[in-house]
Amino acid sequence: MRFVAATADKKNVIGYPAVADRIDRASLATDVAPGNYGIAVARWSFEALRPMEQLWYGVEPHPSTGEALSDDDAERFVTSVAESGEDWASASAEIDMLRLSHGLEQGLLVRARDRFEEYTSQLQAQNEDRADARVRSIKTHLKQQKAKYQEVQRRHLERGNPGLAKAQDTNIGRLEARIERQLLAIEEKRKLHQSIEEICVGVVRVV
Repeated sequence: MRFVAATADKKNVIGYPAVADRIDRASLATDVAPGNYGIAVARWSFEALRPMEQLWYGVEPHPSTGEALSDDDAERFVTSVAESGEDWASASAEIDMLRLSHGLEQGLLVRARDRFEEYTSQLQAQNEDRADARVRSIKTHLKQQKAKYQEVQRRHLERGNPGLAKAQDTNIGRLEARIERQLLAIEEKRKLHQSIEEICVGVVRVV
């Protein structure tokens, strides 16, 4: 499964490899029954106030027992295979690859997109909260700084320095313009922009 580890590090992947590996059950970080397991790896990318990327790992339930792995266990499973698995050169002669492909398209890859949509909804809510918090902080800063300039302006007027007092209007204008740019930047990133990229699919025989 060295393809998985190598491909996941590349930023500009066109298409994605299909792999077939074998691994001894004792080499796995998760306890699963022997058998063939479909696997998939996808990259989730999010442009937001806090940009992030995340790899998602999925493993199909065991065909006989129906045993399913959580996302965390699936990551451990695929990572173990990436580190300790061996190429299963005869896979195409031992299993129906077309059936496997259809099964992945209708099963694991659908789950990958479902999980992606769920996570996107959670992240959108978090991004909205973060945007609201930043807006409140910036507006508080504006109010405090504006009050300081206005106090300086008041003192200059009391001392008979109208020129210096008027200069504070310039300072306030610059401050408001800077704050406006910051608020616009926040609003531009309030809406999440996301993408999903399928990195790898394949089959693993656990023996």
